[in-house]
Amino acid sequence: MAPSVFAKEVARHSDLSSTEVVEIFAARYNWTPEEKRVRINVVRGMRAAERHLCSRVRRSIPLLETECRRAEAHDSDEVL
Repeated sequence: MAPSVFAKEVARHSDLSSTEVVEIFAARYNWTPEEKRVRINVVRGMRAAERHLCSRVRRSIPLLETECRRAEAHDSDEVL
């Protein structure tokens, strides 16, 4: 799976935890436990980057306050 496709799929599943998102793809692509662990960390990194970007955008453009705060607040299982 291309990284851009994976990123789009992760974005579509913003309501799920990182582990839940990876489990969906692990079942489809038969990932090993090690591959799942690596991909969970990738998803967590994507979400951390999204929160950081949103905070920078929010400071620059106050009109997006609500949407950016929602993205920043989505922290579900991001701590190992």
